[in-house]
Amino acid sequence: MSPPVALDDSYIPVAVATLIPATATPFSLFLRDDARYRLFRDANFPFDVEDRDRLLQNGVTRLYVTNGNLDRYKSYLRTQLDGLLADETLPPCERLGGLNEVVRNVLQEDFACGDSARIVNSAKTLAEQTVQAICNTDAVASDLFSVMHHDYQTFTHSANVTYLSVFLASQLGLAVDDLPQIAAGALLHDLGKLQISDRILNKNGSLDVSELAVIKRHPTAGFEVLCKRSDLSWGQLMMVYQHHEDWQGGGYPVGSVGAEIHLWARICTVADVFEALTANRPYRKGMPRSEALGLMRGRMKDRFEPEILQCFHTAIQPS
Repeated sequence: MSPPVALDDSYIPVAVATLIPATATPFSLFLRDDARYRLFRDANFPFDVEDRDRLLQNGVTRLYVTNGNLDRYKSYLRTQLDGLLADETLPPCERLGGLNEVVRNVLQEDFACGDSARIVNSAKTLAEQTVQAICNTDAVASDLFSVMHHDYQTFTHSANVTYLSVFLASQLGLAVDDLPQIAAGALLHDLGKLQISDRILNKNGSLDVSELAVIKRHPTAGFEVLCKRSDLSWGQLMMVYQHHEDWQGGGYPVGSVGAEIHLWARICTVADVFEALTANRPYRKGMPRSEALGLMRGRMKDRFEPEILQCFHTAIQPS
């Protein structure tokens, strides 16, 4: 057995739930033990059900890979995700956790490269898997919240809005065949932010008037890129273009009102605002769920279609 290694920044945590039993990982796995990393499984040695169950029973939800193996881990995640989602021995929160790791990794890489075609293609694939994870695992709101990250990176926000949009759409009783399109539309809803500098997106404070004007361009910018494609539906394009329109008017980019706003965009608006309120921003900590819901049902209520907001509140309010 390899000797323990002192803690340093060259080890990356990975969720146990993302490791598929009976598969050999192409990277070594390490346990964190006090101030040391200890080898748990060597590369290409099978990780089995007993391994997973023993770790989880002992409260170990994370193992570690070396920084140099991070790309191998991401590739492994993508190729094994379907198997993870189909594993009915895993509770919903663990399958959702695996999905979330993949979605965030893919979106992080795609947003960093700035290639809209690559992002659309990824969104289509991830949409099907997201719907499978949320609708075929008896997932409830608490499962979603248990796996969601809360930083305000654009890729994290897009992932969270997608989970919430699909969950809300399913609670509203929308056709199952529509859900993958809604998931892909939600993954793409902030595509226009690729044209905004990180200086503005991640500003540590309130935006000034000129910066706010730049931000308000992102629905139009995203629509202008995507409307040239023939493989996206009108509803998906409207999720990109209208997710900042308000039910009672006064939103942007054009101030649409009521039924002028596509149903899928109305769903995305609720998910988008809730996620933004509960996420940690550079200049403030995210609100608790109950506080965010109270604000949305109070001072902000004119932004949302009442029936959709009520359904969302009923589905996710803390017990």
